[in-house]
Amino acid sequence: MGIKDLLLQKGWAGTTLDRPATVLRVNPLIEQQLRLNHGYEYAIRTVQDQVFVVQLRLFQRIARMDAGKLAEIVYSNGGVAFNGTSLEASQFNLGTGDALAFALLDAEQAFQDSIQTELGAGDHHMRTRGVLTAIQRNSAERLAYLTELTSTKKRPA
Repeated sequence: MGIKDLLLQKGWAGTTLDRPATVLRVNPLIEQQLRLNHGYEYAIRTVQDQVFVVQLRLFQRIARMDAGKLAEIVYSNGGVAFNGTSLEASQFNLGTGDALAFALLDAEQAFQDSIQTELGAGDHHMRTRGVLTAIQRNSAERLAYLTELTSTKKRPA
């Protein structure tokens, strides 16, 4: 949290990103979110542990909504959101067992890091910052679950 956030609470002062810059910075997050969603879909289709699958479905539902929220930011800034049509199902073979769990963990951590970087930039409009903060919370919940899941497993070589 920056000094402006502390002083102004809900308001903002200074310059923020213009519309084209916002589109350029949010679209890569959409792509990363959609790739992550495809990874979760792969896991749901391949994992036999039904408790894990139920949890992944819950997470994926929220993650899909998050991708929509990011796309809305792009649309409201006059851009065209990344739609994922260039992504092929064959790109998302994450392996099985422990390798799959660690692949999801790594992808979720990378997404979390990307959101944190964007929030740290501090130049986004307040609405965009609010959406990014909510998406970061959702990602952190998935990351905590995957971290707990993999905490007793050995990372495959």
